[in-house]
Amino acid sequence: MPISRDTLFRLVSRVEEDEKDPAWMPTFDIYEHDRELAVKADLPGLKKDDIRIYLEDGAIVVLGERRAEEVEKERYHLAESSSGSFYRRLPLAFEADPSRIAARFTDGVLEVHVPLPVVEQATLWPIPVC
Repeated sequence: MPISRDTLFRLVSRVEEDEKDPAWMPTFDIYEHDRELAVKADLPGLKKDDIRIYLEDGAIVVLGERRAEEVEKERYHLAESSSGSFYRRLPLAFEADPSRIAARFTDGVLEVHVPLPVVEQATLWPIPVC
């Protein structure tokens, strides 16, 4: 049974950011695919060693740092790229099995796959009316 759109919307709307107003924050795409919740984060210029991923208190946590290039400031003609540490927390609306969560980092894109729990059909118990 797929997650309802309402549940998915709550997940997206509850993404929390660090209190510090960082200059750069990676974006998340969150969708359901093949009985998994898939989370994609764009992390351009980062390496696998620059990020950490946790399951903490029912939330996926992604944190890391993008470092600025060391170039003399007077040589710059335009500097629009941002750097700094980031912290993203995605509270899940279900209990995830940490042993089944998988993450892959390829070409600056982090993918985290969280299997959705199996929803059992409710058992109907007849109640006699006296």
